[in-house]
Amino acid sequence: MRGGFGSVSDIVTDAMTAFGMSADESARFADVLAQASSNSNTNVGMMGETFKYVAPVAGAFGYTVEDVAVATGLMANGIKAEKAGTAMRTMLTNLAKPTKQMQGYMDKLSFIG
Repeated sequence: MRGGFGSVSDIVTDAMTAFGMSADESARFADVLAQASSNSNTNVGMMGETFKYVAPVAGAFGYTVEDVAVATGLMANGIKAEKAGTAMRTMLTNLAKPTKQMQGYMDKLSFIG
């Protein structure tokens, strides 16, 4: 990750704030990132970059740090860091206000199963 410890600290505190986490939950946050990165094709630095882009939107929609860590890990086989965060942010934003075509696909998929 570029920028040193100041940038890492900013990413962590910004992401924790986005998820409504307090400072006393920083160990939980670090554990989640460490576990997700050790079980996927990414590292904590790249996960931090992902969180920088997606955490504000994901947190606003009520997703947890664990939810986003799992999604980040799953995406890491093809998309990492800023690109993964931007992709997830775009997906969540589009789900919140879908186009007519997207709503049609969402309606169609909700009947599967």
